[in-house]
Amino acid sequence: MSFQLPSLHLGTEFDEPTHALALPGSVSRGNHPALVLLDGASRAPKRLSRVVRRTALLALKIDRPTGPIRVSVALMLDAISTEVWRHISRVEPEEMPDETGRHRLVEVSIQGLPRAVLLLGSRPGADRDSTKQRVSAHLQPEEIGESGLLAVDFKLPDHLPAWAREGLLEEPVAGVCVNRVLVEPLAGHVAPSLSTSVAPQRRWHPVPTGPGFFVVNPGSALGPVRVQLRAAGPKTRPGVLDRVISRFHRVRGRDVSSASKYVELEVQPVAGGASRRAVLQLGEHATCDLALEPGELPAYLRILDSPAWAPTERSGWTARVHEAQA
Repeated sequence: MSFQLPSLHLGTEFDEPTHALALPGSVSRGNHPALVLLDGASRAPKRLSRVVRRTALLALKIDRPTGPIRVSVALMLDAISTEVWRHISRVEPEEMPDETGRHRLVEVSIQGLPRAVLLLGSRPGADRDSTKQRVSAHLQPEEIGESGLLAVDFKLPDHLPAWAREGLLEEPVAGVCVNRVLVEPLAGHVAPSLSTSVAPQRRWHPVPTGPGFFVVNPGSALGPVRVQLRAAGPKTRPGVLDRVISRFHRVRGRDVSSASKYVELEVQPVAGGASRRAVLQLGEHATCDLALEPGELPAYLRILDSPAWAPTERSGWTARVHEAQA
């Protein structure tokens, strides 16, 4: 026996009527009438929501678009993020894990499809911009459907290489704050992006020595992308110490003048599968380029070996990404 009750609606006396979000529009408060579903997250008075479980889902009701749209989701960490994480992850009351120096990985899916992976620091630091990350996705109008529901979910990626698990925070999604969701018509395309857990400086993203990798997320174009790496040390040509080292090796019959300017990288697709390694030569201004095919994205990118004269723990790498020119 089955019942069809189209007029049945469940709720509480505190619920307010829902209204579709007009485009362009954004939702940045938990009491917004366009927020119609929350699972694994709580409404936040000054933010959209906060993740309180291992995974989370939110849904907005929006006006049906007539053309392509851009959906941008902004995440952040704050002091409450740490408190929520501690509450969720601890095994015993007296055993409190330490999150210092750890990192988080959050996979963001929109309409059920993974769109990007964000690398976040474990806790907010002095630079508040470093705790904020944003992901944008290109959606076609048919992906919204007649219901007008826009669903966004958050979870830990399924496939992680062993080196990405080193230093990974237990329950890394718990405590993450969803700051805002912006929906707007798109006249163009979404560019590829990087997530390094550090705020970019003049379009270059610093790559921290810990966790030692970063994430390359695709745009809406179907072609390959080009990742440019730059040794961020104060010098872009060998100095006195480098000349001494080079002379020492020449005396011993070794020529390291060119070998010392190569860097080895490892590319691991987020979806899993085989990784690959690439050895690149540093060119002018201590930079090198790596091309990634669409099938590899999104991807984790790890720097395996560095020239002895270039990056150190204090002066590491910076990176940026572009669409590869045809």
